[in-house]
Amino acid sequence: MLDRWIGFIFALLLHLILLLGMYYFHLQEPTEIPIESKAVLGDGDFIPEEIGTIDESVIQAEEQRLALEERQKQEAESKREREAREKEEKAQKEALELVELRKKQELEKQAREQHLEKLKRDQQQELEALTQLKQQKEREALELEQQRIVRREEETRHQQEKNRERQQELERKADELKQREDESQREKARLAQQQAETVHKQRELEKQEQEAKKQIQHDEAKQKAAEARKARDLARQQELEEKQLQKKLEEKARKEQAQRDKSAEKKLKAEEEAERKRLLAEESETLVPATTKIGRPDGDPEGQGTHNSRGDNSRRAQIIGGIQQKVRGVWVRPSGLPKEISCSYRIQLMPDGTVIRVELVKSSGYELFDKSAEKAIFAASPLPIPADMYDEFRSFTTRLTPSSH
Repeated sequence: MLDRWIGFIFALLLHLILLLGMYYFHLQEPTEIPIESKAVLGDGDFIPEEIGTIDESVIQAEEQRLALEERQKQEAESKREREAREKEEKAQKEALELVELRKKQELEKQAREQHLEKLKRDQQQELEALTQLKQQKEREALELEQQRIVRREEETRHQQEKNRERQQELERKADELKQREDESQREKARLAQQQAETVHKQRELEKQEQEAKKQIQHDEAKQKAAEARKARDLARQQELEEKQLQKKLEEKARKEQAQRDKSAEKKLKAEEEAERKRLLAEESETLVPATTKIGRPDGDPEGQGTHNSRGDNSRRAQIIGGIQQKVRGVWVRPSGLPKEISCSYRIQLMPDGTVIRVELVKSSGYELFDKSAEKAIFAASPLPIPADMYDEFRSFTTRLTPSSH
């Protein structure tokens, strides 16, 4: 780094010396005398005799020309000096910029070198850490291996001791066998027979175990099938008992309700008979006014007028038929109930036919049937009521049956 700086300063000084030498050489150049001047002036300011008297105006013009040339030379020299100074200043500036640039580059290089050095140190530290970790793992593995080796050696010693004891026992038995050869031969035969019997018994036991397993699996399958059949039979029996119980309860409730509504049914029957005669077209419906205020047209306080007209009765029958038809169209009736049952409801309407209230007047004896009829009345809302007949149907009572006949 120091050698570079020395070389740079040496080159800068050499450049400055060359510039100063050129400037000095330019100042020492001789001034050429024009030919005209040589004709006028000679060595020792001698004036030839043949020239004669020199015109004063020519001398003044020559002097002016010389002065002009001198000024031009001085201006050119000044220009050269100024250009030289500018070049020198530019060279100095470039030299300074070059120095700054080299300093900057050197600083950047130093920063890069420091960064690289830091990276190297970090890598070295990581490598050392990895090396230590690897060495630790190797030490742990070595310790584990040594422990396994120690255990294997202990097991080997233990096994050797057992083998030695077994060998000693075998030797002792061999000695005994040698002493009793005949007995040992018989014993061997007996042992061989016993071993064969043992193998045979073991095979028999394995066979019996397999057969027992098959039998158990078969018994379990049969038991599961029997349990499934029993569960199905029990479910069917419970379902049948529930149906019979439900039927008995419904029959009992129907009889009790029929007994409770017996007196009310007689009254309704009389009203229905009068209503059937009046409506002609409907045998299963009845229409009665709710109160003396509701159900009669304005101006007919006694309920007469339209009620005495046969054409009005026919129209009311048509309106009731339309109401019954719309209700039956949305009525989801429960199954399994008698066909001859019926229920009566008092219905209150708004002028547009919207149902605002439904009241059970006479039950069928079956709550599901009554509830389904009530839901059907609300579901059929608004009911088809002409505007001019609203007073007749503002509040009315009707009997609903499962069929239209």
